[in-house]
Amino acid sequence: MADFVESAKNLVSSAVSRTSWEAQKQLRVRGKQSEIDKLMDQRRQLLDELGQVAMTQFQQGTLTDPQLSRICAGIMELDHDVNNREAQLQEIKKEAYTPEQPAPVADYAPPPFTPPSSPAAPRCARRRKRTTRARRRWVR
Repeated sequence: MADFVESAKNLVSSAVSRTSWEAQKQLRVRGKQSEIDKLMDQRRQLLDELGQVAMTQFQQGTLTDPQLSRICAGIMELDHDVNNREAQLQEIKKEAYTPEQPAPVADYAPPPFTPPSSPAAPRCARRRKRTTRARRRWVR
């Protein structure tokens, strides 16, 4: 009996450890996804700025390379950062739980099943019928 209790404790401890690890992993995934989202927002802002500058200068006939180069360089830098963070995110998602110590499996056999043949079974059925009738009264 003590072996069974010890095995149950180890199993619960292992389950708690895994649940905690999974929660921490989920927090890291969400954090990294948030970083990626912020970088993508910055990228969109730069693309909007690029479009506005290019359209304005195109309309004025004064489109120059240095301004476009600065914006394009910013977009390239953000793309690089996004790619790095996405690779880090994939690594986090690939991580697998590795328990520090595997929980021992006990040779436990449950007691054999015995069908209900006691006088309690009919009493349960009667209770259900009463409950059902009572519900009908309340439903009407």
